[in-house]
Amino acid sequence: MEQAPVGIVVVDMEGIVIDINATALQILGSPGRDVSLGLNVLTLPALVESGVSDLFYQVLANDEPIELETEYTSRWGRRAYLRTRLAPRFDTRGKQIGVIQFLEDVSERKRIELALELNRERYAMAAEAAQVGVWDWDLVTNEFYLDPTIKAMLGYTDEE
Repeated sequence: MEQAPVGIVVVDMEGIVIDINATALQILGSPGRDVSLGLNVLTLPALVESGVSDLFYQVLANDEPIELETEYTSRWGRRAYLRTRLAPRFDTRGKQIGVIQFLEDVSERKRIELALELNRERYAMAAEAAQVGVWDWDLVTNEFYLDPTIKAMLGYTDEE
């Protein structure tokens, strides 16, 4: 568990953190394992506000795994965009004994996605303002794209 490249948090049926690995401590900005053990994920304000507590409740109630990406600020002030996967934990007899959470900091990927979307929007506004027609031909799939401006220049409606 300590060598895992993702954060791992183990929670009992009451929502109490009973184990946590070093990667999770780093992702959350926790000052240490001893500070994190014993926290209740069902009542922790930051988890309640982000909706993650509700996911723990769902997994505890339904025995079904859940995945979510959300922006999160930990109780220690570390802000990150997290991908979290929650799955039920079972004992050897198949009885649910808690939840295991896998955490991955996807902040850099999210930052790149947002920058890409912003650039796409800027390009679209510039092309529209300049009345520039844009077309694209994917030679692999043989798909052809004409934007509304170039269609109008060629005498077609946007629906054609």
